Amino acid sequence: MGRIGANEPLPPRERQAIERALSHGQWHKAGETMVREGADETFAVLVLDGIAARTKETPTGERRILSILLPGDLCSAGLGLVLPVDYNLVALSDCCVGRISAAQIVSLQAANPGLMLRLVRTLAEDAAVTREWVAGLGRGTGLARTGRLLCELVWRLGAVGLANGPSTTIPIRQTDIADAVGLSCVQVNRLLKGFERSGLIRIARGSITILDEARLATLCEFDPGYLARRRTPMSALAWSGLHVDRPGSLYHFKERPPDTL
Repeated sequence: MGRIGANEPLPPRERQAIERALSHGQWHKAGETMVREGADETFAVLVLDGIAARTKETPTGERRILSILLPGDLCSAGLGLVLPVDYNLVALSDCCVGRISAAQIVSLQAANPGLMLRLVRTLAEDAAVTREWVAGLGRGTGLARTGRLLCELVWRLGAVGLANGPSTTIPIRQTDIADAVGLSCVQVNRLLKGFERSGLIRIARGSITILDEARLATLCEFDPGYLARRRTPMSALAWSGLHVDRPGSLYHFKERPPDTL
């Protein structure tokens, strides 16, 4: 289940609990809007396969991608809350998602605090990525922003075991990259062609294959420090200072400090 089971396998009890809570996976075609802005969100969406994105439209009708969701990513306005959605949830590739109702989330919280810790961790990780994106739009060249996005996606796919060895294919279109980094499609195409001529990537219809991640990361000065939490073992996390097998406040999340005498 992607990030939920990253670093270490889900214990059988937790896997069974989330499988019972999930609706049957539903496939959506690339470009399809799965959740529309303004709807009252009575469920969380868990990406099971493919790539999705939160998007908004500017007053002039231009689309902006706010975040990109990979398998195991949880999309929710609030765990256990019913809130109007302030974004569109769109499939960037053919995408399979499951839904968990607000009532089921509350039940999971009570019965499986360890599983809920995993789910809340995905939201904390999303917040870290969002902050990096916001900071990145105000600095760096278009080349740097484009390269960093590709490196980030490869890193995140690798964190959940979906990177393909020495090369990784990302099912993303050039228009989606442009909407994510704040450039025009023409600018992104020119940058990607330059990467391709340098042997860093291979461009295909509807996808980008990263051929030399290390060189690309060096070129765009990519620092994955903000993603490090994705590989934090569950044993190093806690609810509000409590061990993961004990319930605590859902909205107090931190890493447990090392044991001291």
